[in-house]
Amino acid sequence: MAANQSRRDLLKLGLAAIPVGHFGFSQPTANAQDPAPQAVVPDLFPTQPPELAREMVTVAHFDLKRVKGLVEARPSLARASWDWGFGDWEDALGGASHMGNRPIAEYLISNGARPTLFSAAMLGQLEVVKAFVAAQPGVQRIRGPHSISLLAHAKAGGEVARPVLEFLQSLGDADAVPPVPLSPSDADAVKGTYIFSISASQRVDVTIDHGQATWARPGMMGRPLLHLGNRVFYPWGAPSVRVRFSGESESVTMTINDPDSVLIARCKQAPQCLWLPKSKVKTDNSNSSTYSYLSATSGSTRDALLAGIQHAKTPVASSNATAPPSVTGSYADTPHNCVSITRPSAKLAINPIATPATTSRNPVLITNPRTSPPLAPKAMRIPISWVLRAVVYASTL
Repeated sequence: MAANQSRRDLLKLGLAAIPVGHFGFSQPTANAQDPAPQAVVPDLFPTQPPELAREMVTVAHFDLKRVKGLVEARPSLARASWDWGFGDWEDALGGASHMGNRPIAEYLISNGARPTLFSAAMLGQLEVVKAFVAAQPGVQRIRGPHSISLLAHAKAGGEVARPVLEFLQSLGDADAVPPVPLSPSDADAVKGTYIFSISASQRVDVTIDHGQATWARPGMMGRPLLHLGNRVFYPWGAPSVRVRFSGESESVTMTINDPDSVLIARCKQAPQCLWLPKSKVKTDNSNSSTYSYLSATSGSTRDALLAGIQHAKTPVASSNATAPPSVTGSYADTPHNCVSITRPSAKLAINPIATPATTSRNPVLITNPRTSPPLAPKAMRIPISWVLRAVVYASTL
């Protein structure tokens, strides 16, 4: 009996230790008719909110007060990072480092941010930088966020970082290679708006400011393009990406090659563009010398792309009116007719005259049912148009 009692007591203790919610029941409240509200768990939980990560990286460039407020509320934000586009990742400490903001950098490190070679260069930690170079020869050539060089970080550190700056200058290759200057003719050729869908956000604006090209989508921070020559660029912080412009001002093509996607945009002031995954793009330049974009489209492609993106200001009222008849009664034969006269089939008039007039024969078919071989149209199974080719592959692969 004592053994049974002990087992019951043990089960009671075990059940008491298991949360009631484990069995699918809610914990009763003081007032069952008015349960306490529960916060909705975000779908991204436990991931940190992306908007806070972006704000943290942004303000870490210049706003110490806001940085402290964010870190005090969420300490893990001291290590927040953000992709500004094309894989240009930057963390909060990286932003403070290339800006030369020592107070923010030291505060972030004291709250768990991971020190890097670039933060050491800005903070003037010469022995740390030398240790990196000794342990990994050539590390001074690695670029930081936005393709900013290690030497530039040392310059941002000011007088405190001067010994680091002099050491990096002695290496000879710690600075960035300057981009190729962009000529005025090339600048005029590449700038413009590249549309790849009818939505207002589905476009890319390429602008030029004092010889610097910038690539931007609406609502996003622009990405400066570094010119490699021959209208070939790569975005800040993404040296493996290539942005190529080809053609003349009347018809410029922008091609963006990324490891897993490709964007092709053919433009003529208000351009028409095509977006396809790289795996579905099939290259065939066999007809490139004879290709004509006009031969693949009819009408205005620009108007067709932008059609239907806005509601009509004044709706068109529906009409049920029928077309008035153009013939009353029936027609008799028309004398002295010819082939070029278009008329209804011969029928008696409603009120025939006393003496019917002599009618001529109906026109004789003069169309030749046969066509000479040189003039006959030819059918080809392979699309001759790049536009059609892209549509076929996009819809069938």
